[in-house]
Amino acid sequence: MDMSEETKNSLREFQEYQQQLRMILTQKTQLEMRLAETKKAQDEISKHNPSEVYKIVGQVMLKTDSDKAKKGLDDEAEMIDVRLKSLKKQETSVNDKLKAIQEKLEGSFKPPAQSGAQ
Repeated sequence: MDMSEETKNSLREFQEYQQQLRMILTQKTQLEMRLAETKKAQDEISKHNPSEVYKIVGQVMLKTDSDKAKKGLDDEAEMIDVRLKSLKKQETSVNDKLKAIQEKLEGSFKPPAQSGAQ
């Protein structure tokens, strides 16, 4: 069975969207892990309430003011949250496109309906 050009293009497009979805899910997982680490750091600072904490910058650990560290962690958590919301919207959009293409492809592979009774 030969595929039409339209079907081939739809298959190609479907594969591209699958790849895009994989990249989105990878980014989302990485951000969720960063957010969990950030929240854990926030909890530790809140639990112990130190006046100073150590912060890793590159390969060096520096002493910094606890309030500055809290502010930095709050800002990072907010930025990650915004990015996660954006990725979730992208994920939904790509999933919708994949479903539409899948339905189109399924329709092109179905045999034509028999008309009339024999």
